[in-house]
Amino acid sequence: MSNQPGYDFTIYYVADLEKSLDFFVKLGFVNLPGEGGPGFCQLRGKAGSLDFGLSEVKAQTPPAGTIELYYKVSDIEEARTAVLANGVEASSIMKMPFGTIFQVKSPDGNSLYLMQE
Repeated sequence: MSNQPGYDFTIYYVADLEKSLDFFVKLGFVNLPGEGGPGFCQLRGKAGSLDFGLSEVKAQTPPAGTIELYYKVSDIEEARTAVLANGVEASSIMKMPFGTIFQVKSPDGNSLYLMQE
């Protein structure tokens, strides 16, 4: 498959951003303050590992404890067409501040996002 997804990023939704940030820093992760924003922190582990985010729960977000996984694809339109052709329901393509994405749900209801590289 020429447009095979590659794992890119995880977001953890948390009830208390400062408490969660303190927890992950105590585990040895590094806060990347220039990469965050209101209600969001980006963290990094050892060199070569992927970053992940902590997002504080708000009215429009999933509940605390929810985890979202992001996968990059080279062609978002082609990926969505292929997903739909394989019988998987997908959201429309959305343009977000960090990239162009669409959402699918796993059989257990977990959100997965495919994102344009």
